[in-house]
Amino acid sequence: MPSAPKRIPQSEQTGKPRAAKSIFKLGSALLMAMAHRQKLRDNLFVYVNENEIFMFPLIRSSGLNLALLLICWGGWVSSAQAESGAQAWLRYAPLGASGEIQYKTLPGAVVAPGNSELLRRAKSELARGMEGMLGRKLRFTPAMPSESAIVLGTMDQITSIVHDFPRETKLGEEGFWLGSGNWHGLRCLIIAGGGERGVVYGVFAFLRAIAQRQAVWTLQDREQPSAPLRWVNQWDNLDGSIERGYAGRSLFFDKGGVRPDLTRASGYARLLASLGINGCVVNNVNADARLLDSAFIPQLGRIAQAFRPWGVRLGIAIDFSSPQTIGGLDTFDPLDARVAAWWQRKFDEIYSLIPDFGGAVIKADSEGRLGPAVYGRTPADAANVIAHALKPHGGIVFYRAFVYNHQLDWSHPQNDRAKAAYDIFHPLDGQFEDNVVVQIKYGPIDFQVREPVSPLFGGLERSNAGIELQITQEYTGQQRHTCFLVPMWKEMLDFDLRVNQQPTRVKDVVSGARFHRPTGGYIGVANVGLDQDWLGNHLAMANLYGFGRLAWNPHLTAQSIVEEWTRLTFGGDPLVLATVSEIQLASWKAYESTPARWACRRSPSSWAATTAPLPNPRNATAGGNGFAPTTGASAWTARPPPAPVSWGNTRRKCKRFMNRPPTPRTTCCCFSIMSPTPFDCTRERPSFRPSMT
Repeated sequence: MPSAPKRIPQSEQTGKPRAAKSIFKLGSALLMAMAHRQKLRDNLFVYVNENEIFMFPLIRSSGLNLALLLICWGGWVSSAQAESGAQAWLRYAPLGASGEIQYKTLPGAVVAPGNSELLRRAKSELARGMEGMLGRKLRFTPAMPSESAIVLGTMDQITSIVHDFPRETKLGEEGFWLGSGNWHGLRCLIIAGGGERGVVYGVFAFLRAIAQRQAVWTLQDREQPSAPLRWVNQWDNLDGSIERGYAGRSLFFDKGGVRPDLTRASGYARLLASLGINGCVVNNVNADARLLDSAFIPQLGRIAQAFRPWGVRLGIAIDFSSPQTIGGLDTFDPLDARVAAWWQRKFDEIYSLIPDFGGAVIKADSEGRLGPAVYGRTPADAANVIAHALKPHGGIVFYRAFVYNHQLDWSHPQNDRAKAAYDIFHPLDGQFEDNVVVQIKYGPIDFQVREPVSPLFGGLERSNAGIELQITQEYTGQQRHTCFLVPMWKEMLDFDLRVNQQPTRVKDVVSGARFHRPTGGYIGVANVGLDQDWLGNHLAMANLYGFGRLAWNPHLTAQSIVEEWTRLTFGGDPLVLATVSEIQLASWKAYESTPARWACRRSPSSWAATTAPLPNPRNATAGGNGFAPTTGASAWTARPPPAPVSWGNTRRKCKRFMNRPPTPRTTCCCFSIMSPTPFDCTRERPSFRPSMT
């Protein structure tokens, strides 16, 4: 077998196009799917490195079939060379003669009375999409013409010119309505938003329907986002590197400042807006205090200016010790009045330059980051001092629940990291200000390929909660491997915690609906870079797309999302659609099975390297592998009532495994982590995951 590929160091990644590498990755996946269909999967080993692909016949195979695969592969690469991935799912590829026939009755006139920056972008996007897909140039007018038209604007704007238009009273600021009807004898298509952001989102939804060849004259589509906050986080550093980034250097920063050219940042905002994502934190959660320096804030204003036309609000991660490190105070104690005053002045300064500033993310008392624990204060004390400074301006605090003592002795059975977030934040429930969102990783450990739902989602009935998902593949292949994460996210979002014997699905907690909270939502760690295809791998973009679609509507299925993304990215060819969807939908379970079979490490981050061992839940001994939940350290004790299972005698539950060493197929699953469903320790399981019965 070939040796593992060498990873290009972050410092050597220039952000130059690496489309060929991405093409090879996608091509190898397609080739393996074709091989599977040709019954050659066991006869062919495919290995991809940075620049080339190797194919090794392992045992006898049909020379004709293998030659056919090689010919198809070569032809596919040559035809794909021109596709860089830069346009992602917004390619607006021509629909051809059949598309022109299907949409020949679409109006050529557009009534668009508004002229704000957001509405100008909505109009230009509509024109761009229609010309790209149908070769048709639109005519814009502020008043109703004497012909069929597309009517585009907010509800207030449309009713001002179409007086008998049926007003959709239930649309929120970001909602939209797509429909059609006859007014004054004219047949019109309507793209109406509750507010200007809703108009932008409606335009993208309309173009998405055309790209998938859906009937538009029969559309009656009223949509609202599932949650108020739908943000992405970028872990970008001021020197231009990206922590856990695998697609080149930062879109925003270079050499200690904001890049002179923010064209790509504007393009990123367009991609986000097409999914209804309304906020972006541009810097690493391990924040550099210089970001809050008065001389730096105008540079942040330039990024906000690139985001603003697409309705994406700028956010930043802040260093909680900033009042001391750059503010000249001798303390950063959140209960000190001088500290509170410093934060108030600082955010007043930010809002004077960036009036639509969205808010701040705080990582504190975690992995060496200074926080309120230095002074014996709580995360609520820390979050609230920032919240008070942001509240007059409408800003939000995202306080990360990823808080634990990384210096604990994890070999001690009572030191259970899986319980840390619950133990720290649950007692503070109800103490956070209304503009604070507790940002909770989906599982209690750290973005693993298989984790149970964090119990903290059920432990904050009087506080706002947001779910943190990781789009960048830190522990799921680092964009070298295909791992479509939407099926995992769906399991998390659909899981029912049954708080107080009532239905408590995670998606209803983070939307604010279950506990009647004023806000909440979704945070995705994206870490796109300067590579032309944004994430360094064409197929990885399905995770960014899937995050946005789930944040907007968590009731969508993984299959509908991947099929939608495939049509928009690669076109509607049935074989391409079936093959890419099959690869994507099978990839998470396939990837999970690889590290899970060995059971002693978290997950492989590349061919050559693994991450540090997980703490006590693995607890491998000569007699078995796992951690008995009867020791008292179990995170099952953190599960919201009612507890779904009584473990009883561990030896009885795990007797098949207690008297022999672990093997790849006989690994005890009694983790200390709170599981979505009880682990089935009475069966042999080929992978390290809970029973889904």
